[in-house]
Amino acid sequence: MSETLNRQQGGWIAAGALHGLIALAMEAFAAHGLEGRVSPEGLEWIDTGAHLEMFHGLTLIAVASLRAAGALGLWARAVRWGFFFGAGLFAGSLYVRAFTGWTAIAVLTPIGGALLILSWIGLLMFGARLWWWRA
Repeated sequence: MSETLNRQQGGWIAAGALHGLIALAMEAFAAHGLEGRVSPEGLEWIDTGAHLEMFHGLTLIAVASLRAAGALGLWARAVRWGFFFGAGLFAGSLYVRAFTGWTAIAVLTPIGGALLILSWIGLLMFGARLWWWRA
């Protein structure tokens, strides 16, 4: 069973690292290859997306270290998926908008943001339940 947990944790750590890699690449690309090709507003969207994606990629790596059984395991899984998809939708929609100017994609930005907020609430509840059960 611990091998399965380690494989699952490894997958989530890799997912967080993927977000970090994309964020770093987007920041570097914006700083060194996009001036004059993307509007100043687009560069700001990339910057915002990359910062948020990096922060939540690191958070996903930290959350991957959580081990819990039963109901708490469901909370931990929901939080991990929320951080993964929330960061992807939020940052990804900003990147697409910056590169293409396609404004319809902006509808995904608040959906990603809402997933991130819900994930933070879920993580708060996860920690509170652990604290309450251990007190």
